[in-house]
Amino acid sequence: MSIIIYILLALLALKCLYNLTIPYTLLGKMSRDDKGGISFMPYLEAILIVMVIALSFSVGGDSFVSDPKKITLYGLGAVAASYLHLVLVMIVGGWLLSRKKL
Repeated sequence: MSIIIYILLALLALKCLYNLTIPYTLLGKMSRDDKGGISFMPYLEAILIVMVIALSFSVGGDSFVSDPKKITLYGLGAVAASYLHLVLVMIVGGWLLSRKKL
């Protein structure tokens, strides 16, 4: 069961890393006037976190994956940090792009 939780945590980490690349891709599209879209897929993080928390209740022992509170805190913290990064980069990057076009 622990292996499944670690796999789900790795998927969640990869999704958070993907979230870190989104604003730079969007800024590149804005500077080129490209009309293509990018999918944020926030439901994917929600599904992964719920699955990891639910499975962590069934794991025994004294490991990180057997503590649902830690899993919730770190999982939600990582997702929130990745979206905060997205917002901040888009604000700063959008401001810089608007100044560049003037």
